[in-house]
Amino acid sequence: MMLLSIAKKTRTLLMGVTSSVAGASEVALGMLLSIVSSRLVPCVPAKDRARDSLIVCPSPLLDQQIVNPAFRGHYVISFVNSACLSPTFQTLKPERMFLIDPAFFQDHPAGDEVMNSGVERTLARIAVATDWPMSLMIPWHYRHSAIVKWIQANPNIRIVGLPVCNARSHNKFFKKLGLRLGVVNPVYQNVLIAAVFYSLKAGHTRTLIWGGHHNWLAEVAVDGHNQVLHSVRHSGEQHVGVPLVDMDGSPRLYHTYLRQLATVFEQYHVIRDYTRGTGQVVLNATAESFIDAFERIDSISLFSPKRDDDDHKQSL
Repeated sequence: MMLLSIAKKTRTLLMGVTSSVAGASEVALGMLLSIVSSRLVPCVPAKDRARDSLIVCPSPLLDQQIVNPAFRGHYVISFVNSACLSPTFQTLKPERMFLIDPAFFQDHPAGDEVMNSGVERTLARIAVATDWPMSLMIPWHYRHSAIVKWIQANPNIRIVGLPVCNARSHNKFFKKLGLRLGVVNPVYQNVLIAAVFYSLKAGHTRTLIWGGHHNWLAEVAVDGHNQVLHSVRHSGEQHVGVPLVDMDGSPRLYHTYLRQLATVFEQYHVIRDYTRGTGQVVLNATAESFIDAFERIDSISLFSPKRDDDDHKQSL
């Protein structure tokens, strides 16, 4: 019994040491990457930090809700992924556009036709339709890709490379330290995680999510050939029963898909925990959203007729 007890304590100690080493290594790697990329903390003017950050996701809401452009000045607006395909992209003229998925930066991404079509249309929309100053936020390691060079031909677009050092360690001390220093980030399993975390690091007191439904599991199925199918409902488009495939074209397994989704939802809780004690808050203005980490607000108030700031904040 004594030997068993000693073995258990030794195992626990070794696991703790391993976790600490992994956490410290992530922080060190993140610091090195941040130094190399010259970007520890986003440089955002004080007048922009004082405004709410509104992150717009691909959603049918973009085509359903009436947007009053006069109310737009309350926000620094970010669009993510194919949200730019909506006419609202040119109505709101966002300051930031986020692309994180490797599919956007590969010359010839493999995979399903629906994904490829969406990638091509999204990139073309950004490159051609952006006639106002906008920052395109991308992973730092893709800054020299052929796609990025093509987009840079538009003089209105400024490329901002985001250093990516995903905090996968389970050591709470080093994860919290790395996030506070800004040298590691929550796991960027999807683009909204990156956009929300950037907004917080940029110093916005309030970050609002609009169109972040994340209701993938409500639309998923497995067919008779064991293919995982899902339905895509983005910006007025609908593709039902689309096979899920990885970037190399191989079918995505159901347990792999579930693990990836679990990572997504977990990272929102990492972000929520990060905001504690900072005076910052993330609010979800998406009806029927599956994101369970953030307080909900009514999206109708986002673009109501213009009023003074105090009334606006009370309405939210």
